[in-house]
Amino acid sequence: MVNEVILHIGMHKTGSTSIQNCLKGYDDGTTFYARFPEANHSAAIRGAFSTRPEDYHQWRKLGLARPEIMHRRTKYRKQLIRDLTRPDRDRLLISGEGIGFLDEQGKQDLLAFLRQHVDTVRVVCYVRPPLEFAASYLQQQIKTGKRALPDKVKTDYRKRLAFFSEQLSPQQISVKAFGRETLHQGCVVSDFCRTVGIDGTKVPKSRVNTSLSAPALKLLHAFNRSNPCFEGDPVVHQAHHLLIHWIDEDYRSGPSVEKSRFLALADFSELPYLRDQFGLHFEPAHSQSDHGAPSFDAWLKDTNDIDPTPLKQRLQALGVHSKSQSFCFLINRLYYQAVATTAVRHRQVRIQPETISWGLLWDTMKSLTVAGTRTLLRRKDP
Repeated sequence: MVNEVILHIGMHKTGSTSIQNCLKGYDDGTTFYARFPEANHSAAIRGAFSTRPEDYHQWRKLGLARPEIMHRRTKYRKQLIRDLTRPDRDRLLISGEGIGFLDEQGKQDLLAFLRQHVDTVRVVCYVRPPLEFAASYLQQQIKTGKRALPDKVKTDYRKRLAFFSEQLSPQQISVKAFGRETLHQGCVVSDFCRTVGIDGTKVPKSRVNTSLSAPALKLLHAFNRSNPCFEGDPVVHQAHHLLIHWIDEDYRSGPSVEKSRFLALADFSELPYLRDQFGLHFEPAHSQSDHGAPSFDAWLKDTNDIDPTPLKQRLQALGVHSKSQSFCFLINRLYYQAVATTAVRHRQVRIQPETISWGLLWDTMKSLTVAGTRTLLRRKDP
């Protein structure tokens, strides 16, 4: 039976998505990856053990009501029990960067739950230097739609790790620096496999969540400031992801964002905790330099250096011809196209021609054609 659980708890922006995508479905006859529907187990563990699961941001984005959330909570717990009581395997892998942000009572309940079924719980966590973390975290926040950015990006090393370091022996918790020069073969997936003792040659390697170019980051932030309607139901949530994909693809060749731009927002205050508790040393703030750059917020809002041509070309390819030069208009028009495309996929488009103008109807028909869907429009007799 399963007698050991390995909890990979992130931290965020340390290749967790790569680890999860590569290990989903992993089973070598001894060790297997938890069989939740999602590769990322953050939702499963936080949904199952949070004191207030309805506060989890993913549920809010999908617009889930409390009864649905509690239904999912029950399903996640039942699946975890099935995995923990599997009679033909020895070790279970669980990976979710959100696990470190469980509330204190939730962490206690999780650990107690696991200890009811297994003898050993191990924790693996990769940590990133404050400046690199701030750069990656802020880009991810913009991707997820945040308009207001924090004055400081807290690393929260202590919040993620203190409970586990207090409850587990030093041999049961592994905290490692995330960086190409420190990872085995320069790859976080290979390093994780080596750390937990599984054969990395049997695990595919992938690279996901690459950084946005500077123009793409600015355009998405401009969208965030102008349009709040991108969460609350599956259609707009997925349309937002489609918009990000289009912008990332069209501006991928643009210049990257210099990490020094994030210096004023990086929080170096918990470096002593990492050093004293886990023996990890990262460069302090005074060894960094911002070269007198403007504030990150001012730089982010300045779109004068962005070429609108890729935006217009994308719209034209989708059958939309606009004469507007406004970035705000162009990116919102592209988002509306993403909503139409996604709504078609979800079969949520219902058109009543007698209630709308033929101009709008024709525009909608073009959108449906671009989406690759044949739709029969029937006009009712008056």
